[in-house]
This record gives sequence, structure tokens and C-alpha cells, in this order.
Amino acid sequence: MKKSFSKDEIQQAATMSIVSVIESFGLHLKKTGKAYSYGENHKLRVYPDSNSYYDFSTGVGGDPINFVQRHLQTNFSEAMNYLLKGEYTQSDFIEQPKEDFHYYFPRNSDTSIGKDYLINERKLDPILVNFLFEKDRIRMDKLNQIIFPWQKDNVIVGATVQGTTYNPEKYPRGRFKGIAKNSESNFSYNISIGRPNKMYVFESPIDMLSYWSMNKDLRDVTFVSTNGAKEAAVFKTLGYLVTNKCQIKDIYVCSDNDRVGQQFYQKLDLGYENLAFHKVIPDDLMIPTDLMTMYQNALAEKNSTIDVRIIAAIHKTETNLSMTNEPTSKEELVFYFGKKLAKDEKPSEYTPEAMKKRIEMLVEDLEFTRIDSYISIKAALENRLKETRSEKVLDQSYLDRIDEYYQLYSEMETLLVGTPVKDWNEKLQQLTDQREQEQMQQSQQQVKPNVRESNPIVSDKEGTAYKKRYVNQERQQEIRVTGTEDEVKADIFQTGQYAGSLEPSSPEEMDQLIKSYGFKAIDKEDVKKYSDQRLDQQQDVEMVL
Repeated sequence: MKKSFSKDEIQQAATMSIVSVIESFGLHLKKTGKAYSYGENHKLRVYPDSNSYYDFSTGVGGDPINFVQRHLQTNFSEAMNYLLKGEYTQSDFIEQPKEDFHYYFPRNSDTSIGKDYLINERKLDPILVNFLFEKDRIRMDKLNQIIFPWQKDNVIVGATVQGTTYNPEKYPRGRFKGIAKNSESNFSYNISIGRPNKMYVFESPIDMLSYWSMNKDLRDVTFVSTNGAKEAAVFKTLGYLVTNKCQIKDIYVCSDNDRVGQQFYQKLDLGYENLAFHKVIPDDLMIPTDLMTMYQNALAEKNSTIDVRIIAAIHKTETNLSMTNEPTSKEELVFYFGKKLAKDEKPSEYTPEAMKKRIEMLVEDLEFTRIDSYISIKAALENRLKETRSEKVLDQSYLDRIDEYYQLYSEMETLLVGTPVKDWNEKLQQLTDQREQEQMQQSQQQVKPNVRESNPIVSDKEGTAYKKRYVNQERQQEIRVTGTEDEVKADIFQTGQYAGSLEPSSPEEMDQLIKSYGFKAIDKEDVKKYSDQRLDQQQDVEMVL
């Protein structure tokens, strides 16, 4: 038996079709999307695109050589002899030789631009951002690009690059976004906390840090950004964690709320043994306001008592509550709202009238299956197939997805209706804006009860003069307003002592500033400007009042 092998022989064995090799052992693989699976709960997953496999029952994966070693419980030499003697098809996958990754970004010690972008524009938690910069998990380069280094066993094996310069003419999204040259294929930007038993998966580092900003109490987790909806990156990172003795039992898929993000979860959640996938998509159950109105109007016009949740569940399953005909389900099963698009066909958008007709057609089909209060969604869909003479086969997973959404909608006391966000950063920005507005309203409400207005506007021989006085007796604060319709000034006193002045551009602005901010309306520049004239102003105020 041969014990040493040339590089060409090893390359030949490694590029034999992983599908052909596995099926030669009598294991009949089932095609699931672009991959294959085998066994109860799809415990063995095979990827022709990378000519590799992953066994979820053991947490081990690799190429054809590794599979033969594991399956026959033999060594490398015996596995090589077995493969070289066999007759297998050659894999279409050819791993191109690639240089090892070398971190080539010139470091910029000034991180202010990056921090400003992440904290003030993307609204990430400032403590978290500063911490990650300190720990070198976020860096800046001389071009003021933000670098998210991919670490593997304390070695940087790649990086995600986020530009900070806004240039919509050059970049479709406004700013540069990419992956560093020679980054390790199908790996991730990942950060672990404690002893991870859970994985949170995101499509981008900023989405990942946005979710972390909103959930800073999470412990024993690994946050992962796959830089796009990449299944292979999820499993490769999982394999890396398992080899480092992390007992990952749950994976939370925090992808975008769009077609790609929904399909990403569907492709991952295949019922693996000892591994549970959970969907954590932002605003996944929120129904757009316009669509809810259309649903309700269609039901009213048809005088139907069908639960609006059923309509929403079917629409959600088919096109993710979109106003286009682009299918969301990975099976591309569509009956009412979507269309199976040809290879180069672009999705089209429904007009409100066209969408109304689609909803009405669904209501009619559901009513057709009604028996007392029972409505068979399956019967409605089968009837639609029969009427359209479609050759499509009703997939159980499609029905299961409708049922899942219907149950989730039914468990809610009140349906969420509004404008759904697309990703976790958009959600963070939305919540941050809401919080800031609430704080401003609370601040205004706290000021108003403490301010009492007296001495209204009066007229004199020289014209209309402003003579107002605001007092806060509890704090012994007083604002004295003097001037005319064209020019007005306020002097602020604390316990009878002059504290500063405020000079807005009009009486209306004066009223608004004082009503909104009360005794905090004074500006530091006003204090400096008027401090030298304090005694004269006090005398003038006394004369006016």
C-alpha cells in the first residue's frame, strides 16, 4: 500500500466529487437548494460549490479525503489509496491558489472620523464602539476607512472594509463597502463573549454591532457577520467554534427583512440534529399600513369574516408583504402575490388596484373552502392550481410556513402595523430617534409647570412694548423680558442676582425658547456678552418693570 503521495495526487483526491464519493458508500443524498443532505434531521450536509461536507452530529467537516478517513475510521494514507483506486467523477470545484492574507491597511491612530460615523451617523453605542477600538477589533486606516478584522485563533485572516466618505456617484450605496483582498473564503468577522453556546448571525458588521448595542446584557455568545447571506460562512465559523470546544446548540439568524434575508434563514433551518435555528429578523411580523388597509377593505367589500391574519400569513410567505411579484420562498411557490421569474426577468411592482384584485381573489378562494368557521388554506391553494392548470406541486414546507406565520400573528394581542425596517441598524436608528424625541418631550413637560407668566404685553405712547415676567418661585428664578415688536431681550436672575441674558431674533422665538427650555434657554455666549453690562442692565430692568 502506497504511503507517500505527490501534490498532484493529493490535489486529484481532494477534487474528486464529494457527492460521488459519499454516494459510493450507499448514502443517498437529498438535494436541498444548492446543497445536499443525508440522514435523520439532515445531520450530514454536503456542499458541491466548495466540494466539502459538514456532519452536525459530530461537528466535523472537510473535503473528500477527510470524509473517507472519518467514514472508514482510517488514516490519511489508506483514505488516499481508497480514493485513487476508485472511479469518481471530478468535482467542478477547483480551488484556485491564493496568497495568504496579510493585513495591508496602514494604521491611522486618529480614529475620530470612524467613531463619529459609527456613533453619530449609525447610532451605535459609544461605549461599545470605544471598547472595540481599544481592543483592536475595529481599526482605521489612512484613507479613513473602518476596518473590521476577522480573527481566527488570534490571527487576522481577513477583513471587512467600510468607507466613511460619502460619494453616491461612485458607490451605489453612497460609501465603499467590501472585503479585503485574499481574505479567507467563507469566514466571518466574529466576536465571542464568555464561553459561547449560542451564535448570532448577521449580514454585516454594522448590523451585528447594532443588535449588540440594543442587547448589551447578552452573555456566552458569539456574534458573527458573514458579510452577506452566506450559508458556507455560517457553517465554517461554526466548525471553527466547535474545534475550539464551544458547545453551540442554538443559532439565531438575524438577517435583513427582505427576500435574501428570509431565504437565508429558510436555507439554514433544515431541522439539523442537536442544532436549533431561530429567526430574529427585525420587524418580521409588522404589516405595512397600506397593505392592512387593503386587506380590511377587501374583506369589507366581500362582506367576509375571514381572519385578516390568514391573508397576511399567505402574503408574507409568498413575497414578504412586498408590493412586487418577486417570490420570497426558496421553493418559489406563488399563488396570489408572486410570480416565478425567468432567469433574466426583473420583478414588477403592483399598482394599488392590481394588489386589490390579488387580495380579493384570495378572499374568494378562502370563502369557497369555508365549512362553518373552518377554512382550508390547503384546499384554496389546490383549487388555485387546478384553475390555472399549473404543474406546480404543493410543498408541505410552504404550507408549514403559512401556518407558522398565522400562529405568530394569532399570538399577538394587537397586530403590529406600520413601516417595517429593513435591517438591524435601521431598527437601532429608529429606536434611538424615538428615545430622543421622548426625552425632549419629557424635558419640555418638566420645564413648563415650573414657569409662570405674568405681566402680559402692554402698549405705551411709543408703540407696542414687550413687558413679560416668568418666575419659578420654588427655585427663586426669574426671567424679565423687555423690548419692542422688532427687538426683544430677556434678563435671567437667580435668587435676585443677575445670571445672564438671552437675545433671540424675534419675540416669537423668545416665547418658544422660554416655553420649551425655561431657565435653561440662556446661551453661554450670551452670558459672556452681557456680563460686563450687568449693573446697567439690572438698573434698566428695574426702571422698565
